[in-house]
This record gives sequence, structure tokens and C-alpha cells, in this order.
Amino acid sequence: SGISVDPAGGWRMYIEAIEDKSVGIRQGQAFAFNQSAEGMLLLIGVAPREKQLIEVHNPRSGWGKTANVFETRWTKPLPVESLGSLYLVGCKRIFGPLDYLSF
Repeated sequence: SGISVDPAGGWRMYIEAIEDKSVGIRQGQAFAFNQSAEGMLLLIGVAPREKQLIEVHNPRSGWGKTANVFETRWTKPLPVESLGSLYLVGCKRIFGPLDYLSF
């Protein structure tokens, strides 16, 4: 399973189903901080498993986008009274960047 983060700050967790189909099971928002060539820090509303894969798509000019895949290394709960439980998630880049066109 993994988490896919889109450029608008939304994320969706998915699980692999039979015959290479993905089934959506949760939606919400994620925010990326401290992105570098080695990794990034995420703030999300669900705690991912250790070594879970996270796919991030960033917009470029025109129709272009850039995809990266990260692996979670650690998760720290961050209680926020008005929002409930949030989580800081440390991630290491394992693939990317890969530039592509999206129509």
C-alpha cells in the first residue's frame, strides 16, 4: 500500500487489489516541509506504516509535472486540539525526480 500526494496538498491512501487495480480507502490533506534531494517532512492526518511508499507529484510550467517516490522512516504524533491527531512523517527519497506531461 502507499500514499499519493498531489500538488494541491491532497493525498489519498490506496491498497493494491487483484489484477493490478488500486482501491481508494481514505482521502484528506498532506503538507510537505523541508524537501531536499534526500527526503522531506510531511504533516498528515493519518499515521503511515514504517517503510510505506509515498508518491509525490509537483506541478511544473505548462502541462508538466514531476513525480518522486519516498519511503517513510519515522512518524511522530502531533496532537492539535482544534484538528485532532496529526502526524509528522520523515521520508527518504527512493525514486525520482521523473518529469512527465499531464493532459
